[in-house]
Amino acid sequence: MEQFAKIDNTLPNCGFISGGKRLLKHLSDPNSDGARRMLTLIVEGLRLPAKGNVLEIGPGDGRYGAELAIRGHKYTGFDLVPQNKAVFKTNMKYYGLENVDFQIQDICEIKEHKAVFDGIFANATFEHIWDRDKALKNCFKLLKPGGRLVILDGNAIDPRMIWKMAIIRPIKTGFRSGGLKWILGREKVYDNFGVGWKGKDEAYHSVFWWKRKIDHSGFTVIKATCSSDIHPKIKRVPFLVPFIGQVYIVAEKPKD
Repeated sequence: MEQFAKIDNTLPNCGFISGGKRLLKHLSDPNSDGARRMLTLIVEGLRLPAKGNVLEIGPGDGRYGAELAIRGHKYTGFDLVPQNKAVFKTNMKYYGLENVDFQIQDICEIKEHKAVFDGIFANATFEHIWDRDKALKNCFKLLKPGGRLVILDGNAIDPRMIWKMAIIRPIKTGFRSGGLKWILGREKVYDNFGVGWKGKDEAYHSVFWWKRKIDHSGFTVIKATCSSDIHPKIKRVPFLVPFIGQVYIVAEKPKD
């Protein structure tokens, strides 16, 4: 599996900066097997050229963006949450990275459609995007011919995710979220979702649903599976793969 950059999680005064707790989490989590599997899937799926130009949709604190920038790639992140910007910038400053760019930008409503990116990826973001068709269409326009789109997203047929959203979430939120409301309304678009951005509430779908969606979006499907496909134990039982872990889609914009 891919290794994250060696880090020092004793960054001084991080508790006093915006998002200090999230920064500490960012610095302490990467060595987990799960995080390294995600990095492996992203890097292998994108198959970027040397010093490639890559876009992430929904970068949050920028963990994977930092890793790609450390590898010499030019990185851009589109995010809808202004509060993420301070944490992102602090992370990049900590790593001494300058070939990065963070923009408050909605992938569904971009105005520039130049094909400038060698790769685009999103981890746990498409489940919140308010119009997936528009987002996919814009990703297609932003990619160079032969460029790749990698999507990691919630899996609607993973029993653990169903348990979390249908049972645990309503208990933890006093039945304000999750449960029947989520089951019947996960495709509902909220104009003021999360911390003020437009989106959906964990609109999970299966890998089979995603394969059909990508097939009709102009992309060529390279891989449609789940993150468990590289889990050393689960991959030994292939029929379990579609039901365990995040949906993992790799698609390519045709060269012609």
